[in-house]
Amino acid sequence: MSADKTSKRVYIKSDDYGWVPAKLVKRNDADGTATVSVRNYTDENRINSDGDRPSKYVKGSSEVVVELSDYESSILPLQNVDEDGVLNEVPDMVDLPFLHEAAILYNLKARHVASTPYTRTGDIIIAVNPYQWIDGLYSEERMGHYADHLVWNVPDDVDAKSQVEPHVYETSSLAYHDMCVHGLDQSILVSGESGAGKTETVKILMNQLASFQSSGHVDAGFHSDDDEEADGADESGDGKADQKKKKKLQRKQTSFRTSPIVDRVLDSNPLLEAFGNAKTIRNDNSSRFGKYIQLQFDAEDPMHAAYAGKSIPSAVLAGSKCVVYLLEKSR
Repeated sequence: MSADKTSKRVYIKSDDYGWVPAKLVKRNDADGTATVSVRNYTDENRINSDGDRPSKYVKGSSEVVVELSDYESSILPLQNVDEDGVLNEVPDMVDLPFLHEAAILYNLKARHVASTPYTRTGDIIIAVNPYQWIDGLYSEERMGHYADHLVWNVPDDVDAKSQVEPHVYETSSLAYHDMCVHGLDQSILVSGESGAGKTETVKILMNQLASFQSSGHVDAGFHSDDDEEADGADESGDGKADQKKKKKLQRKQTSFRTSPIVDRVLDSNPLLEAFGNAKTIRNDNSSRFGKYIQLQFDAEDPMHAAYAGKSIPSAVLAGSKCVVYLLEKSR
């Protein structure tokens, strides 16, 4: 990559848009200023690092003189672009060559425009509310994909997160995995401004954590006479033993999916919301409270898991409780 081509692509501050991409024309060290060329966009949503490509949303360009003292170390922040000046969008912002406020915002914007609401920053997942339903984003297949790669079949030679796209299911899957493997309590913090989607994210997380029980990897310790019969069936070659084992697994998965404990935990959210939701300028049904929900799991004995041939112990959702409920009394 030519440093000369990319080093002229910078961001400058804007009173209207926060930051806008620009192209450095010249730097005036004598008076501490820089002259840059800024494209005039007619649509804010189209502002991006596009390599000066022709666009019907651009009406020419303007030269602007900026004070370098307004920027950290008197240096204009560089864009993360290729030789053509087009933005290099990354799923994990740890991989951004130039990490600063403008780079973060434009990387998030590019993924948002592409209907990719989740972006990773190390162990943190950043969610940008898409304000639309994206098909398949929270499907059972998607849940199973993250559970398989981050819980049940974690590779030893590579970072498991590099095998999947950033998603809130990544956070819940890693928390469940570490709880089962290390036997340590896990905490997930969901924060953001009003209307960002915190309440919905908590629902998604809880649904994913409860869904591990229906994956077929979890053994709640149920062992009926039919199970013993299937385990001890003769090997006559007629396939009856395999059929019984298949029915056993189906019964186990069905019992997990219809577990009253799981249903009660997931159904408790609307009840808690009913006490503390109110209308704001950004959200007609905003959660005007903070809550700390504790999910309680019965962990499988590691020795039992090893004898059963499992790679990791599992855990079954046993209950939950709302430990803290901070209500905004003014509403």
